[in-house]
Amino acid sequence: MPCILCASIADPVMGEVRQRFDRKNVYLVGFFVCMLFFLVTWYKAEPWIALLVSIVGATGAVIGETKKLTWLDDDFMIQIVPAILLLIIWLLARYFGLVLPDPVIHPGIMLW
Repeated sequence: MPCILCASIADPVMGEVRQRFDRKNVYLVGFFVCMLFFLVTWYKAEPWIALLVSIVGATGAVIGETKKLTWLDDDFMIQIVPAILLLIIWLLARYFGLVLPDPVIHPGIMLW
């Protein structure tokens, strides 16, 4: 959910900031807007996990937005880069036995 919010809200905000200010301000505004989305959606987690996920997710979203590739759209990258980074965090947390919060959306059938 925060990755979609980053693509649908933070991307246009960063585009508007890009037209009015320099590149450094675009990165800062984009980072804090994306970080807000990750903090809001991970509110049930322990504070250190919520902060880690928010920093990693926001960094991934900003990197996905700033890297302009001719064969890959930045709207796709702003969603997939943080999702992959968060998947890595989730897998490492399970490997080390850390407790993450219950999912917000509970699927009817678990595939694993």
